[in-house]
Amino acid sequence: MSPKPGRTKKPPKPKPPTKPIVEPEHEPEPRKPSPCAEYPQRMKLEVQNGVVLIGSDGHYVPNQRVPTGHRAFVKFAKTIPNLRACIYNGDAFDFSAISHFGRRMWDKQHLIARELEVVGKHMHEIELATKRGVPMYYTIAISKQAGAE
Repeated sequence: MSPKPGRTKKPPKPKPPTKPIVEPEHEPEPRKPSPCAEYPQRMKLEVQNGVVLIGSDGHYVPNQRVPTGHRAFVKFAKTIPNLRACIYNGDAFDFSAISHFGRRMWDKQHLIARELEVVGKHMHEIELATKRGVPMYYTIAISKQAGAE
């Protein structure tokens, strides 16, 4: 199809030059975490390039469906190509049998051993989902008694 009389077609704009993509010979390893000077119980993890996947609050309970958040965490752990570290940031256990909150009438009390087993199974599932060589970190809770120094 030719342009209408009296009109000329504009030449296409030149494309800006593109830089060639240079792939590094190998991905940089994340540095091993080191304690922070101000808070020795905290760990400092430096990641130059990539993703650190952090999840928490599974509150896994025996005989219940696997939480949606857990299923999503496992899926992300499997599919993120530049995953450098995987962190589970606490509250995997519910421990309703020893909770300081009162028992609700409809709650079933679970054996602590069974709950430990279920949480271990879900943490293992996350470990299997991450690629070999991706470090896995967990946080632990340490409760300080009031007045204890």
